[in-house]
Amino acid sequence: MVVGVIMLLFGGCGAINNAQKIYTSDFLENTELVSEISNEIEDDIEQDIAKATIKYDTLDSGEIVADSSDLKKVERVADMVEGIFNVSDFYIKWIRIIGIVGTIAAIIYAIAGLLLLIGRRFAVKFAYGALGLSLASALFQLIIYSLDEGTGIISWSGKLGGYSTIFINIILIVIIVASDKSYFYEHEILEDS
Repeated sequence: MVVGVIMLLFGGCGAINNAQKIYTSDFLENTELVSEISNEIEDDIEQDIAKATIKYDTLDSGEIVADSSDLKKVERVADMVEGIFNVSDFYIKWIRIIGIVGTIAAIIYAIAGLLLLIGRRFAVKFAYGALGLSLASALFQLIIYSLDEGTGIISWSGKLGGYSTIFINIILIVIIVASDKSYFYEHEILEDS
C-alpha cells in the first residue's frame, strides 16, 4: 500500500514536471525573451550588491567609493546568473524528447501505483514494469544531460533528478521484492467469491 501511494504521488508529480519540459524548448527558442530576462536579473543583482557594498570614504570629504573586492563579487554573481540562463542548442533540441519520454513513464508509474492500491494480482508485475520503464527513462535522461556540454545549472539539476529517480526506484524494487504479496491473492479471492 505504501509503495502504491509513493508511486502514485511521484508519478503524478513526475508527469507534471516532464510535461513542462515539453514546452520548455518553445520558451528557450525565444532567445530575445531569455536574453532580456537574463539582462534584467543581472542588472538587478548588480544594483543590489552595489548598494549593499558602497562604502563612504570618511578621509576624503565623504566621497562614495566602491571596494574592488565588492565589484569582483558583483562580476561573479553576474557570471553565475549568465551561466544559469546559458543553454545549448543541443539542450533545446532534446528537452522536448526528454519531456515526452518522461511524461509517458511517469503516467505509467502513477497507474502502477493506483493498481497496487486497488490490489489486483497483476499489479505487482505491472509495478515491476513501470519501475523498469522509469529506470530506463532516467538513464536516457542522464545520457542526454551528460552529452550536453553547453548548458550549465539546468543540465546539472536534470542530472541530479535522474540520479534521485534511479535511487528511489531501486529502493522501491527492493521493497516490492521483499514484501509479502499474499494481500494481492487474498484480495482477488474475496472479489471472485
